[in-house]
Amino acid sequence: MSVADIPAAPPATGFARRHAWLAVLVVGAALFIAEERTLVATQNPNLVPSAILLGASIVPLAFVAFVYGRRLPYRVPGIAVAASAFLGGVIGTIVAATLEFDVLRDLGGLPMLGVGLIEETSKLLVPLALLIPLRQHRTRADGLLIALPRFARSTLREAL
Repeated sequence: MSVADIPAAPPATGFARRHAWLAVLVVGAALFIAEERTLVATQNPNLVPSAILLGASIVPLAFVAFVYGRRLPYRVPGIAVAASAFLGGVIGTIVAATLEFDVLRDLGGLPMLGVGLIEETSKLLVPLALLIPLRQHRTRADGLLIALPRFARSTLREAL
């Protein structure tokens, strides 16, 4: 019996890996507070974009660490995840911007609920378009992995 014949045991998820999201959240929050205090103390406007980007990326990064620490069974190809992040950002932005502009132009400022609905629905277009042809990837973990980059990118885009 060779080493290749022995089935590999699933990797154990240690406490540190499983709870790494807490470290990401705490360190990110500490960095944000330090940057915010520096911004207030120095009144340096060059720190504003950095503070916005850091503040907007802490929670999505902590969520990525949370999902990574769970060791869920993924079968989605890496190209699908990359396509979700890239195409989702571009297509979602174009669809949301066009439809939001049309709603605001035609109906005025009142139907902001419709604008919010359009914006949130446009975030689902690319993950849905990727999951339909990839029918063999129908586990919750696969759907989460395809949708996660799209929503993280959307959070950063909206903050900026």
